[in-house]
Amino acid sequence: MNKFKKDEKFLMKILIVSALIIFFISLEAIILAKDYNNFNEFRKNVSDISYDDYLNLIIMNMFLGVLNPIIISLYTFFTIKKYGINNIYKMFFGFATVLSLANIILQFRIKSIFYYLVIILHLILFYFIVSKERT
Repeated sequence: MNKFKKDEKFLMKILIVSALIIFFISLEAIILAKDYNNFNEFRKNVSDISYDDYLNLIIMNMFLGVLNPIIISLYTFFTIKKYGINNIYKMFFGFATVLSLANIILQFRIKSIFYYLVIILHLILFYFIVSKERT
């Protein structure tokens, strides 16, 4: 398999996993925001919060969750043909993925299926990034 096909296959893996991460984080944000009962449950823990602040918190959390996959996807899409994959790419985006994964794990949303799906997808993304051979 030539270099172009390998790079294209790697790019597709990154884009698919990143798209799934973004989809599941967005879907979870929609579910949390649409139901007022979720706000009431959250309000038991944080009493001085308005519904607007709760929605802003959900949107900010969603933004932080999708930022890493978006950056990885865009950077890879625009630079893989010209620069390929080197050790700096693997170290930088591997570390960024580990930080994003730690952020998600420390949220402890253990009642949500999306929590576990996003963790698994981050591990897959990390594996794809660090296991890619240099091109």
